Amino acid sequence: MPRKLFIKIVLFIGSLTRKFITFHTRPIFTASMRYLGKETVEDALCAIVIQGPIKREDNFTLETVKLYRQHYPSATVILSTWEGEDVSAFEVLKSEHFKILLNHKPSYNGPGNINMQTVSTKNGIELAIEMGL
Repeated sequence: MPRKLFIKIVLFIGSLTRKFITFHTRPIFTASMRYLGKETVEDALCAIVIQGPIKREDNFTLETVKLYRQHYPSATVILSTWEGEDVSAFEVLKSEHFKILLNHKPSYNGPGNINMQTVSTKNGIELAIEMGL
């Protein structure tokens, strides 16, 4: 569909619903992005926790880790995932600024996997605190 027609349809739907509709495209692969973050003292004291299962479609989780490492080179990225996940693709990224945390799954996932989210997030944050971040 030509871009102008698409935009007109979206604007028309927005006027009917009385809401703004936004749409963004983003590159799938980090290598396509031009922005390189700057190393800062403040970022060196921070951790970014990515929690949950490894999403393999389009290397989503791997590219997400690479994105945060590229944008925040001084910060530590912690991937808090599950025992049994194949993390071999991430081994090349391991450094003082990238850690992989393999968690034991709770016996009950909880509604909407809330127990899974709680465990992996809590453990990722605790690792960051242990590291002084």
